[in-house]
Amino acid sequence: MDLEFRADEDGSTFDQHRFVPFIYAEVSDRVHVASEIEYEHGGEVAGDEETDGEISMEFAPVDVKAADALNFRGGIILSPLGRLNVYHD
Repeated sequence: MDLEFRADEDGSTFDQHRFVPFIYAEVSDRVHVASEIEYEHGGEVAGDEETDGEISMEFAPVDVKAADALNFRGGIILSPLGRLNVYHD
């Protein structure tokens, strides 16, 4: 979570830059799921055109264990290398 509070002579402001809950579950011994949902600047506000808030799913893999040495992963996966990771926090 990344929060900012500013107070000056014009008043005070609060901005929730980032809130990222990480959810993980073992569905069975062989199937595991996870998700990372990012809320930026308070998320989206219905009917408010001035907000720059955003809600996005950044990471959502499903792991299926086929054997002790073999695991299959699918879903929304963050790449540890390359262009995508350069722009990711």
